[in-house]
Amino acid sequence: MSLHAKMASESVFHAAVRTIFTNWTALQLAIQHGMGGPYAREKERWLADAAVQYFHDNVDLQPDEVEEFINDILNNEFDTIADDGSVEEISRKLCQFHRWCQEGHESLVLENLPKSCTTRTGTNSSQCVTEQMQNLSLEHTTNDAPTESTPDSETPLEEGWTVVRRSKNR
Repeated sequence: MSLHAKMASESVFHAAVRTIFTNWTALQLAIQHGMGGPYAREKERWLADAAVQYFHDNVDLQPDEVEEFINDILNNEFDTIADDGSVEEISRKLCQFHRWCQEGHESLVLENLPKSCTTRTGTNSSQCVTEQMQNLSLEHTTNDAPTESTPDSETPLEEGWTVVRRSKNR
């Protein structure tokens, strides 16, 4: 595999990992309920980066090893234990996606991303990964230190949807 193909494969895998964690109900509920503290979103991004690094550093990972890794992070960083079987499912999916990327089958990864990406954003899975890959390239050019964002109380989205964020006066 050429260097360019390997880098593209790693980018697809990284974007797929981010997409999986972004669409993981148990993790998102933990974050929404304040688990993980004030920097929970930064921890979510770190979790994806750490998972990608874990695959990079270890050869031929098995789903049970990935499951243990994710469970440890959920427990230590988000004070959460997921008993719904989702960690096992995500671990299997991550191992399969990594194997496909290593074999040069990135299109299989794109075809098999969580369907919730489609329903949540109104885009298809490949567009979702493209957005994740663009976000990755943007993050590499910004400071890695966690910052507290102060978004507007309402953020307009396409097709007339508006995201309303809760105020800080609680």
